[in-house]
Amino acid sequence: MKFKQKAIDTLKTIFPSTGHEWFLFLFFLLGYGSLAHIIALDYHIVFDNRIPWDAYFSFDNRAIVLTGGGFERHPLSNYFFDGIRALALWYSEGKMDASFRWALSVLSAGIISMSMVQVFKYLRNIIALPLSWSYSIVLFFSLFSTNILLSFTPETYTYTLFLLMLFNHYAAIKIKKEQPIPATALTLATVSIGGLTITNAA
Repeated sequence: MKFKQKAIDTLKTIFPSTGHEWFLFLFFLLGYGSLAHIIALDYHIVFDNRIPWDAYFSFDNRAIVLTGGGFERHPLSNYFFDGIRALALWYSEGKMDASFRWALSVLSAGIISMSMVQVFKYLRNIIALPLSWSYSIVLFFSLFSTNILLSFTPETYTYTLFLLMLFNHYAAIKIKKEQPIPATALTLATVSIGGLTITNAA
């Protein structure tokens, strides 16, 4: 029973678990997803075989999707993006066309939407801000250029942003309860976050 409750609590920490959180997730998924849809279908910038590096703002979309970006900087991302690439190729029936770009972009929009939910959870559960303030801050944060760019960009930063937000929220829960952060959780977070983008492990 204790294990079952811990598993439920973990899922509630990671995913939307209240009506307000689901509303925010769907709201941002619709907003970011619409932008991703337009850019992926009408333009080639999301994945272009002619631009292996520095597609825009130093994002290495093609290299990240195909190779993970290099073992020395992103030691686990080549394995992680094997799955992302396989899922996008499955959706596009093996073709690196507009459908392939769409799948990559929508996955990015989804994970950035999840990041916004983590910010909301932190504001509500840790700082205990009023609902209106929490909504306002999350909306303000969602309009930052980094979040908008990452919402359609298949990059390591897109996924490490969510992992950083998640671990920050998890650590804050432990601190608020005056509990130590388990070594297993700290190790897993360092390996997963640092594995995708090595500098974030610091």
